[in-house]
Amino acid sequence: AINALDRIQEVRLPGGTGSGLDRLVLFSHFHPRGWLQRCIRRELVDLRERGWQVLVLSDQLDAEALAWCATQEIGWVRRRNEGRDFGAFQDGWLLLRDRGLSESIERLVMLNDSVYPVVDLEASSWPRFLEAQDDSVVGFSDSFQNGYHLQSYALHLPGAVLQQPWWESYWTTYPGWGGMTIAIRDGEIGLSQLLLNQGVALKALHPVSRLRAQL
Repeated sequence: AINALDRIQEVRLPGGTGSGLDRLVLFSHFHPRGWLQRCIRRELVDLRERGWQVLVLSDQLDAEALAWCATQEIGWVRRRNEGRDFGAFQDGWLLLRDRGLSESIERLVMLNDSVYPVVDLEASSWPRFLEAQDDSVVGFSDSFQNGYHLQSYALHLPGAVLQQPWWESYWTTYPGWGGMTIAIRDGEIGLSQLLLNQGVALKALHPVSRLRAQL
């Protein structure tokens, strides 16, 4: 993969060890000053309280954010800011693979910081998203623009997908250096189309067809 792993500059795994990554969140983050905003912290704390391990993928986190991550046993990867969220997910996944940690993951959630959670997480569809247990890939919303796909700000993937050779091939060949056009075409749309072609069901909790009917 172009530039994959070369972008990584520093790593601290969740909890300081490589154990217990059966339910893992890869969280793509960007802030020009390295801040970890309060709304994001609330989301990450909720994930930890629900038993998820979290690996933050960011080009920079300031000293206060790093100290806070340590108190929550949240891991982080410092990397060059290339490829938008899918470039970050690529680095995170290939890092785990190269360290022999990917095979133990039973559920994987990929989140980015483009959509912030509502105040009352428990009353939203957030718990339903995190508690998915079947072999479908779950997102909050979907789109038919330029090809059907789940929108990539939140994806929940089962272990049955993560151990497939085509999943591995996708990340090793993904052109992770590009901007938004590539992230949408080859990332958001490309991954959904690959999943569908491999017979994996996609499930949007708030499908656009239902939203249109409510307008």
